[in-house]
Amino acid sequence: MEADDPIGTPALYTSESKSLAVLEILAHTTKQLMPSECILITIEIPKNLKRKIKKIVSLPPDWDSLETSEQTQTLGRIEFNENKQLGIVVPSSIIRQEYNIILNPRHKEFNKLKVLTIESFKIDERVVQ
Repeated sequence: MEADDPIGTPALYTSESKSLAVLEILAHTTKQLMPSECILITIEIPKNLKRKIKKIVSLPPDWDSLETSEQTQTLGRIEFNENKQLGIVVPSSIIRQEYNIILNPRHKEFNKLKVLTIESFKIDERVVQ
């Protein structure tokens, strides 16, 4: 479900680690659109809300395709439009052993997420060639 959410379905893409978040930016942004400075926001999901984040275990065969997958878009739209889930956990198509957490900003408990830090950083130009 990498950057595949359909138009009209708000989603906040997060990663389990800072390095995976940077890899996702690099994979989904062209050099021309790469920002000169990025903002890293560290979010804490309170323990009582973790049960409202669903790990997606059954993905369509083409979930990690370079082309946009209508099936993964539909999966995300269904999960978020029902508003039962605060978020979903999906494997990264870049590193399948690591996960992205896609949060639903329309969920009634989204405001209970805690922002721990907000930091600016630059992506080293050696990796943006």
